[in-house]
Amino acid sequence: MLYFRALQEGLAALPEVRPAFRIALEDRLATEGLPALIETLRAQDPDAARRVDLKNPRRVLRALEIMEASGERASVLWDRPVTRPLEEDGFALQGFGLWPEDRAALHARIEARFDAMIAAGWLEEAAVLRARDDLSPALPALRAVGYPQWFAHLDGTLSFEAARAAGLAATRQLARRQLTWLRGWDGLQRLPLGSDFAPPPVSSLAWAFPCP
Repeated sequence: MLYFRALQEGLAALPEVRPAFRIALEDRLATEGLPALIETLRAQDPDAARRVDLKNPRRVLRALEIMEASGERASVLWDRPVTRPLEEDGFALQGFGLWPEDRAALHARIEARFDAMIAAGWLEEAAVLRARDDLSPALPALRAVGYPQWFAHLDGTLSFEAARAAGLAATRQLARRQLTWLRGWDGLQRLPLGSDFAPPPVSSLAWAFPCP
């Protein structure tokens, strides 16, 4: 969805973030908690605080990083696209979203996909990643849905059943956030997603077609 939005509206030019400042923010997150960083964001850029997902630490930290690196409010930079939208190059865009009308069926598909990934070696993969000295659970890639729960299981703080349940809950929350985003998408054509749909379980898809 983010890639399709970039085709429609372009992307703002964002500055490089100083690694030292990112580390300092991560330390604040660990010691003071997310609410303290949210208050900092609200004080520095109220508009950004209204626009980002305040439940997602990465979004809050990213907004603070942008402001420190640029000296401008993050919301100002977000509203200043520098790449030309594809429509200006003669393309007409139409978005299509696969829309699960039956929430119970969507959850069943999510569970089936989750268990298929477990059967394919997902937990074993997490164990290999957890054992690497050059990777940290704090990395954004290792905070993807499922991995924090498996790491907790590998560390002995969650049983397998509890980790699976927590991972499924996180996946359902992700699907809900995606659907919330799609509801506010102007011009999106919804395609009903039935229980017999052939592709792997997903909550949404979008395509761009060139028009002569």
